Amino acid sequence: YLELFGRYFLDLTPKVSLICAYKADREGNLYTGFNTEDTPTIVEATKFRQGIVIAQVNEIVDKLPRVDIPADWIDAVVESP
Repeated sequence: YLELFGRYFLDLTPKVSLICAYKADREGNLYTGFNTEDTPTIVEATKFRQGIVIAQVNEIVDKLPRVDIPADWIDAVVESP
């Protein structure tokens, strides 16, 4: 995993990331739920190289239990039906 995570920032950097999260707040911060292993790393690598990050969330709420991915790393949030 460490080599793969390192390569995200060097030569395997995504230009566009489509991710899923459990919840988002009104500002665009994301709560990924109980499994938050790879998603923050992929998002950070994408934004590090000025890529685009689009997040699909189950619901948009006023307050999150915790912030796993900050709003300034996210370009668009879409609430799933």
